[in-house]
Amino acid sequence: MSYKVQKPCKICGKMYTPCSDCETDDKVFHWRKVACSYECGQKYLAKVLAERTPSDHSEPITDKAGANHNSDTAQVKDYKRDVKQINYKTSRKIVKRENKQESEQIG
Repeated sequence: MSYKVQKPCKICGKMYTPCSDCETDDKVFHWRKVACSYECGQKYLAKVLAERTPSDHSEPITDKAGANHNSDTAQVKDYKRDVKQINYKTSRKIVKRENKQESEQIG
């Protein structure tokens, strides 16, 4: 039985049939999962790696409206840090509460 799913290429938009084995394998990058050809797969991977690579922007990045994206990035990082701290504190409270309940049940 053949794999009949059609997906648009993330680079050129052309419809293609992805490899069914590649779709289920999350351990390695497979170009057949996101692109219609090897060349489009290379372009997609280069684009992803470029976006993941940290870059040092000495000047603020602004769009046409003049929004400063560097400050937005800093705010997001601060927000993520705050959420991690809240999650950590909350999880510690839950563990302490569970330990206390277990000791009350035993004793």
